[in-house]
Amino acid sequence: MQASVEKETQSIHDIMEQLSRHLMSCHTGTFLIATNDNHSCRMSLTAGRVTHCSFGRTHGDEALQKITKISAGNCSFVKNARYPFKERSEVKKKHGVDQLIATLNQSSHGKSESSRKHKLPSGLTDRQMEVLFGKFHFE
Repeated sequence: MQASVEKETQSIHDIMEQLSRHLMSCHTGTFLIATNDNHSCRMSLTAGRVTHCSFGRTHGDEALQKITKISAGNCSFVKNARYPFKERSEVKKKHGVDQLIATLNQSSHGKSESSRKHKLPSGLTDRQMEVLFGKFHFE
């Protein structure tokens, strides 16, 4: 397994840019986040799709929403790693991923033009979202 670990503390926007790069590159593995306030998040990626997420004691779509509350931390990606996730950690709603991206894009509006050049994807079509995040089951 190969891990790329960032040693400096990063903003949530920088962390999500790294996640976005792994998604756009269709990587498979586990994306890990350690926050500055001592919380952790794990996301399972399969061929560039978020399939599972856990953040502290929350799982699935709810865990995705908690990511927007992170201010800073460190992240790493372990390619082809398959850590076990509980069934309740499955990401089921496209809406959860849409809202995560929208929230993070809104937080980048105050940044300088140079820091926004790698903006997260927004305004994606349903097909583009399906390619990035897989098919979602709606309740």
